Amino acid sequence: MRKRQMNGLLYGLAVATVAWIGFATASDASARDEGLDYDASYRLVSMQNDSEKGTLKQRVAALEEAIAKADAAAKKAKAAAAKKPSVKVDGRVFLDWTWFTQDAGSVTQIGDQENGFEPRAAWIGVGGKMNQVFEWKLSMNFAGTQPNDLDDDFLSPVFQDTYGQMNELPLVGHAKIGYFKEPMSLELQTSSRFITFMERSFVNDMIPSYNLGGMIFDTAFNDRVTWATGVFTGNLDNRTLRFQDDGHGAFWTSRATFLPWYDEGSGGRGLWHVGGSYSYHALNGEDARYRARPQCHIGSRIVDTTAMAANYTNTVGVETAFLYGPFSIQSEYVEAYVNRTGGDETAQFNAFYIQTSFFLTGENRSYSKKKGSFGRVTPYEPVFRVRDADGCIQTGKGAWEVAYRLSTIDLNDADITGGNATTHTLGLNWYLTPNMRVVLNYINAETRKDGTTGIENIFMTRYQYDW
Repeated sequence: MRKRQMNGLLYGLAVATVAWIGFATASDASARDEGLDYDASYRLVSMQNDSEKGTLKQRVAALEEAIAKADAAAKKAKAAAAKKPSVKVDGRVFLDWTWFTQDAGSVTQIGDQENGFEPRAAWIGVGGKMNQVFEWKLSMNFAGTQPNDLDDDFLSPVFQDTYGQMNELPLVGHAKIGYFKEPMSLELQTSSRFITFMERSFVNDMIPSYNLGGMIFDTAFNDRVTWATGVFTGNLDNRTLRFQDDGHGAFWTSRATFLPWYDEGSGGRGLWHVGGSYSYHALNGEDARYRARPQCHIGSRIVDTTAMAANYTNTVGVETAFLYGPFSIQSEYVEAYVNRTGGDETAQFNAFYIQTSFFLTGENRSYSKKKGSFGRVTPYEPVFRVRDADGCIQTGKGAWEVAYRLSTIDLNDADITGGNATTHTLGLNWYLTPNMRVVLNYINAETRKDGTTGIENIFMTRYQYDW
């Protein structure tokens, strides 16, 4: 009995096993007939038949084709837009207040200086691009000429950047013609909107600035090198841009810069800039003259060679700047050699400055590799004051920068006694937004001239904005 039960159980197991194997084999055959694939463990790998696979490939191809057409259309629209002339209006306003204190020596040298207010700059400019390669600019400064610069007693608008430019040229890169800054000095090439102090150093009084002429320029080695060279006419009336042949010389001015180190990863928060420039001025009957104010535009000039009859001048300048995060240091030195007429000895004059600054809020000075000069400061947090959803007042502090500059000029040589001067300038900049700042400067100026020494203490403040 027990043996019959055991045989029946084995027989039942055998039948069940055969039935299961038959079912699995039939299912696998059916799956293959329907285009389904199973792995060795009979797990489903793909449920797509051949017709479905073909449809997916077609859809992907159609999608790629549509994307390519959209990209081509976008590029075509961008190219068409670039060919159309564009127009952009910009401007700047600088409002300055100045206070003086003087000792007796300073009063003897330059007279009693009066406190005052002046609109240092009131620019309106319009510019644009055409056909991708042409640029143009027309700018006027309606606070450009002050009464102590002219024989008349009113402010007269003057031309500033006014030029046409062509880009993408073979070999030379870019060409510019019109009225603009000659390529010399790091401080001069940095816009007045972005210089650290209210006025440039004594170096600026030794070099040519805005003149009428033509220039070619470009960059090289991934913009680590910049170069520019041009010819210009000197002693131009910047109210009319007119000049006559007689009594007006010609400049040849060139500048080159190099970045031995530039931290690409941080976008230029670390860099080392070096450069040099040279200017030759054929005077053509024009006199040479150097004079300077104590980095205060409303004040009187404190050193002056007076007019010197000369054949030509040579001016050489070197420059360097180091930037590491919020800290920067910058310096320039310029020498001018005056070849005088009538066998008089060649006169040599020089100017120098060194300055340093630090951002208390962590920002840094921006640098343009294309221009080889410094640019706009962007605060991490612009100034604002708003009430949030909880009713609490939230404020932004802007960017705060402290700075110091030492600047010297020596206009004594041979029989020329133009005097020499040294200034120490302390600065505080508050950048409310990238386009607005408040500047405070204190200047201690010491002038040695005609056997006397004069001391001026100058307090200045500026509110500036641009667009």
